[in-house]
Amino acid sequence: MNRTAMKSGKLTIGDTTVHYVLHRSSKRKRTVALSIEPDLSLCITAPTGTKTSSIEGIVRRRSAWIIRKLADIKEYKSSLHLREFISGETITFLGKQYILRVTRDVRAETGCLIQDGVLLVNMKNDWLTGENLRQEVRFEIASWYKKQAKKKLKSRAGYWSKKLGINFRSLIISNPHKRWGSCDPHNNIRLNWRIVMAPLSLVDYVVVHELCHVPHKNHSEKFWQLLGNFIPDYDSRKKLLRIQGSSYELF
Repeated sequence: MNRTAMKSGKLTIGDTTVHYVLHRSSKRKRTVALSIEPDLSLCITAPTGTKTSSIEGIVRRRSAWIIRKLADIKEYKSSLHLREFISGETITFLGKQYILRVTRDVRAETGCLIQDGVLLVNMKNDWLTGENLRQEVRFEIASWYKKQAKKKLKSRAGYWSKKLGINFRSLIISNPHKRWGSCDPHNNIRLNWRIVMAPLSLVDYVVVHELCHVPHKNHSEKFWQLLGNFIPDYDSRKKLLRIQGSSYELF
């Protein structure tokens, strides 16, 4: 049985206070891994028996990297704006920007349609106004994303399953808070519908990553070798997804 212990807290690097979460996992055998999450927290994953002093030493040695990654994510997030779900805003699908246009045609059904670089969202209920209208537009866009995700992710999972020669039990489209995908012990793969906002290269990274967990349930050397055989630049895709992932939301 794999055992995981979690601890959270704060640490200071120079003038910066960083929230961290430390996972001690029996699944991890040797190295300590550091990553910066979209919420600007530091995730530390260490083998179960790793001494606290050793972990602290690794964090100190990687302090310049941590500060640089925090700055990268802060800069990217500052370029984003809260969506109001009104005409003229941009909506991202498979890495491409579409102009949002909200229409109020009572003769047409409520729903979404991409046409000539525009995401058309028609609201049949003409009595909706203000915040109520914006929330209904948001709901329709989210529903549209989920429908597109079901089709696109099923297609990519089927394509890559054949290419890798790996069969999975089922594909489930979900919306976990922090994960883009997972593969359970029974080889059921779950993928986050929000990933269809990302370019296809990042969609494929997530799909292949989870398929590789069918034969390799942890992030062992064999897992990374298999992933690298089919996605040689997986490390750069992983880093890009970590930076851009916070933008794949419907604020």
